[in-house]
Amino acid sequence: HTHTHIHTQINKPVNKDNYYQETKSQLFSHNSMQEEAQTIDPYEEEPGTGILGRMCDILNRDGYSVAPFAIQDASVSTLGAPGFSVDSTLVSAFGTHDFDDKPVSDAFDAVPPLNLINDPVTMHSSLYGKTWSDRLTKALADNTKIKQALTETNLAVEFDT
Repeated sequence: HTHTHIHTQINKPVNKDNYYQETKSQLFSHNSMQEEAQTIDPYEEEPGTGILGRMCDILNRDGYSVAPFAIQDASVSTLGAPGFSVDSTLVSAFGTHDFDDKPVSDAFDAVPPLNLINDPVTMHSSLYGKTWSDRLTKALADNTKIKQALTETNLAVEFDT
């Protein structure tokens, strides 16, 4: 015998005759079950947020400095309250690379000029341009920190890839 196990979030006791009318969660749908597992919000009390994002929000509110990370793909699980949460950091499963990687003979470092032209806010700055600039400079800084952390960290256990 082959048994198939379906795991999903059920908000109250149901049976095969009443589950469709009684549950908030869409049962037997893989993508819906994934979203339910990542949000853990069956009554949509905090729509558009994920369980890890809300946990980070609470910890940040209580004075801890935390931020969610996602590996390879963005996930609803890392989304917190709009306007309050820290953005999650997305890291490639293949690690990180130097920005503007070039031969050793090329001494020009593009990051300082990029930071210089993307920093100032003037009366003529647009919200879109400022948001783009902020995200670019944050991504460059995050990439440097993540690369350094990955380079300096020695794992005690080897994981299969």
